Amino acid sequence: MRALANFIMRGRVQAVIMALLGSWVPLLSQGALGLVTLRKGWKEGLIITLWASLPAVAALWAGDVAKVMAVAGIEVMVVAYLSSVMLRYTVSWSAALAAIVALSSFAALVAALLVEDISSQLVAFFQAMLESQAQNPPSAETELLTNWSTARAAGVIAMWISLTTFAGLALARWWQAMLFNPGGFRTEFHSLRLNASLATAALGGVVIAEFNGLEYGFWGLVFGMPLLVAGIGLVHCFVAAKKLGIWPLVAFYVGLVLIAPLGLLVSLLGFTDVWIDYRKRFNLVQPK
Repeated sequence: MRALANFIMRGRVQAVIMALLGSWVPLLSQGALGLVTLRKGWKEGLIITLWASLPAVAALWAGDVAKVMAVAGIEVMVVAYLSSVMLRYTVSWSAALAAIVALSSFAALVAALLVEDISSQLVAFFQAMLESQAQNPPSAETELLTNWSTARAAGVIAMWISLTTFAGLALARWWQAMLFNPGGFRTEFHSLRLNASLATAALGGVVIAEFNGLEYGFWGLVFGMPLLVAGIGLVHCFVAAKKLGIWPLVAFYVGLVLIAPLGLLVSLLGFTDVWIDYRKRFNLVQPK
């Protein structure tokens, strides 16, 4: 990974190559444009972002893929770039997470306005994916793709943009720390703690989405992402402070994927940490 980060930082041509390869390698485009933006500033980052968006623009023009996917592909690069700018100039993960949620939500709403019958296009895309993986997709999965509303389709897009943006930005920050500030990303992530305004707004968004029913379930995941990320950072800090090794984290992530209530518990930790400050309360000092 260090060699890849070094290659991206050699120059604009190398960064553009990696950004374009991101059309086939997940998160590579977001990581490349994020690294350049974090290190060299918004102007250079904007150039890489435009190149990274080129495959999606070409697909939109040629009609090679569903319009909704091409539009979302362009939007995810723009959101990744703007979030990188936010992190560079605020040096605050709280600000960056707030930007990711706000920009992803706005981008999804724009996609819903630009793409006619967005729900049908998105359902058709997922159905094609299922059929390509199995000749007879399970009936339970096909039932989930019926009667989608515009709100649900936009929520799926917002969730996809927000998750890939955060993952790409975290990758870029890790690369930056690896090259120029060893251990810096680890320290940042372990100390990630939301401010009261963001935590309250995130919880409010989750509650509103839940009260509006299953159609807004994906929106709840988008609004709750800062709480979940903050909780994950706290878990990493605890494991590191107690020197428990890597395996508890492996078990934690497996449980996070397979056990739905665990995600709620971790999000609750991220929310309550704003007022309780678990690191200070339990003396979770960063090991040197």
